Amino acid sequence: MKIYLVDNANDGHHKVYQDTLNKINNTQILNKIIKFTDLKENFIKAYKERSTFFKYVNSKTNKGDIIHLLYIDSLYKCPLIDKKLNRDKKYIGTLHWVPKDAFRQNLLKRFSKKIELIIVHSEFLEEELNKIGIKNVKTIEYPSFININNKNIKKDKELKDKIVISCLGGTRKDKGLDILSEAFKFIDSKCKEKIVFNICGIEQDIKYDDIMMSAKENNINVICKNKFLTEEEYEEEIYKTDVILLPYRKIFTGNSGPMTDGIYADKFILGPNNGNLGYLIKKYNLGSTFIQENYNDLAREIEKISQVEVKKTHKYKYELSIDKFNEKYTDIYNYLEKGKN
Repeated sequence: MKIYLVDNANDGHHKVYQDTLNKINNTQILNKIIKFTDLKENFIKAYKERSTFFKYVNSKTNKGDIIHLLYIDSLYKCPLIDKKLNRDKKYIGTLHWVPKDAFRQNLLKRFSKKIELIIVHSEFLEEELNKIGIKNVKTIEYPSFININNKNIKKDKELKDKIVISCLGGTRKDKGLDILSEAFKFIDSKCKEKIVFNICGIEQDIKYDDIMMSAKENNINVICKNKFLTEEEYEEEIYKTDVILLPYRKIFTGNSGPMTDGIYADKFILGPNNGNLGYLIKKYNLGSTFIQENYNDLAREIEKISQVEVKKTHKYKYELSIDKFNEKYTDIYNYLEKGKN
């Protein structure tokens, strides 16, 4: 009997997540690398790719094995794909985003009935699934993979007396950097002298030129780095930061890597008042919130934090350790193994 860690990608966070779980006894990596076609683009091709994926996985595993699908977000959305799950094996699946619309919720409910368990990374997401009738859910917090030994990284000299507010990662639309750009117009002049915005990551939907132009027009100090951050560079940005800012839109329903790592590094978190992120910030006293997608309220909250002590010591960070992550997954794997005997 084996525990197979299965994914269709092996880069970025997919790889780190899988490699971490592979340290658990009796686990084995089993990947079928396919870049899945979006169903809206070509349904037939999308279905065939996912069917091929399951055919490969089922051919490489045996009766009684546990198959852990590490990213079911790209699987359950395909109608009838649940028929490819063999009933003589036990499947669990990790879900990173909870769907909002009824159609995808129904597809997820159908898929959930064919697997033993769905893993999510927040109690809020577990509650959201429970509300739509999916009960076989377990929460395991997404861990921080940053090197805690880098905590002695210091700010650049010119930033020493400033509050550094960082937005890290790509400039996707759902991450709301255009909302932040609009908020620049409403930030008080006294606050502007105290803060610096540090925006780093690959340019995507929101253009750095637009952010820089808005900053210049409104006398905002901003640092923009249009580049893919290496692991070391990313950790350096985390530790040089005072406040991790998440101006995310409502369509963002998952966990935030920069938020998780900011918590682990004892940084103040400023995020939306709604959804999963707002739930975590309020429950665990991680920082403060603003009305989501409201640039005026975001500006007011930025002004407030420029007047207060932003140093934090988060108790919640102990739930985000790699050891805790593997411990909880080990308990699940052991439970499923015993259930077979």
